[in-house]
Amino acid sequence: MSLKTAIAYEMDYYGWVQEQVELLESGQLDRLDVANLIEEIKSLGASVCGFQINCPIAS
Repeated sequence: MSLKTAIAYEMDYYGWVQEQVELLESGQLDRLDVANLIEEIKSLGASVCGFQINCPIAS
């Protein structure tokens, strides 16, 4: 991850998301901000799961 990408994630979330989508769509996987993508996917899963009893994330 470049410094530009790290700053974009912190300062321009929408721009960061757009950049990650473009990189995924173009197959430039080596340029992805993997660490922050992982955190965002975990967060998305937790928010979708909410407080459901059978949710493995809520355990």
